[in-house]
Formats: sequence, C-alpha cells, structure tokens
Amino acid sequence: MSLDNRVHDKAMIHLISFKDLNYPEDYYDLPNLTDLEEAYPGITSMMIRGDILENIDEGNYRSIGAYFYDGKTIIDRNVDLDPYGEPTSEFKLIIEFQLGYWDLARNKIYDYLIGEDKSYLPINNTYIQGKSEFYWYCHRTSSLIDIHELNLLSYCQNYLTKDITLTRQKYNGEEYIENRTLKYIKFVYNNKTYLIWSTNERDFSELVIETLYVMWDDDKVLAQTLESENVDYILLIE
Repeated sequence: MSLDNRVHDKAMIHLISFKDLNYPEDYYDLPNLTDLEEAYPGITSMMIRGDILENIDEGNYRSIGAYFYDGKTIIDRNVDLDPYGEPTSEFKLIIEFQLGYWDLARNKIYDYLIGEDKSYLPINNTYIQGKSEFYWYCHRTSSLIDIHELNLLSYCQNYLTKDITLTRQKYNGEEYIENRTLKYIKFVYNNKTYLIWSTNERDFSELVIETLYVMWDDDKVLAQTLESENVDYILLIE
C-alpha cells in the first residue's frame, strides 16, 4: 500500500493486534512505534498524522480499541465528549483537519437494517485480515473547536438569532408545534464558509471562555431557516 494512492481527506484505519507485539500481560501502556514496526514491517511508512489504529483484540463495542497516530507516537482517545472516546483534541479541526475526517458511514446499531459496512474510511488490512469493528456514538464524530485559535471571540459575542416554528412528530405519530430560537454565527476560514448554530439555553456569549463542542451536522430542516446559502459546512453546538 502506497501513500501516493491515499485519499487525504479521510483518516485511514490500520488493523493491528496488540497480541502480535508480545507484551507481558501486565503491560498497559500504548505500543511504541519501534515495536509496532517490528511486528508489522512497513506499517509506520503507511501511517500519517490523524490515522486510526484499531486493536482487534479489544472487542467491538463503541470506540474501544481505536487509537490515534499523532505523527510521532500512538495516543489515546479524547473522553471529554463521550466516555468511550472520540478523536483527540490534539488534532485541530478546521485549522488542520477538515470536518468529517474521522466520520464513519453510520451508527453501528443501524447496520442490521441497512446491511452495509459501517465504515467509509479506508482500511489497511495488510497485516490483519478482516473488517473494522469499532464505531463512534454517532457516525459523525463530535469534535472540540477552539474559538480563540479561529479568532471567533467577536463572532460569539455578537451572535445572530432567529425565531422559528417547527412541526414535530411524537413517537405515536401525533404532530405538535415547537417554537425555538436558533442562535448562530457565520464565518469564513481558508476560503470555506462555516455556520455554527445552537438551540442551547446558554448563548454564545457564555461560551467564549470555553471550547465549542460541535458536531458536523446536515439537518436541512433547520439549516434552511438560517443563512445557509453558499455555506460549505454547518455545525451544531451540543
């Protein structure tokens, strides 16, 4: 497998087995690259910063078994958003990696309805034959975005609002009317236009000293009520 053939808008999943590294049973640290290369000759030349290493020995529940390569070493998942783990905040979304870089095709719990492989990420199974088994809580990963690194402080302090009326449906099929106030900001970064919106009771001005928790979102019903024309990415504050 050559890096020349890689699509660099998605992370690659490298299937490995910690058992192949022959660590003692009481070894709980993450593997180092030297041992990884010894077990799987050539694998480190296939890895780039942001890639996922999946240890097939850890089962297939949520993101357990998924680790990341930061360009120098193997690091663990971020557990601030999901106790089972999401992509680490070491990777700078928007600034360094585009939205959707680690997204899977869909939530695993719906696979039995769809009957398709859940992962649209490229998989390196050169050393371990098989399929990727881990999955995020949602097929679209939640990520941390630093508003200061993106110079969004003034945007958050002067956010926009729009009152909307939605027709919702209960589990029994009964429809009801919901009035909501959407709060949003719109900005351009590296020639891409982003719209971040929220219905949270807290407003953007209360989030300026925090890191924004956002999820790549494609809710067209809500998006069409905002200034979504000519917007490249729409994000939702969780």
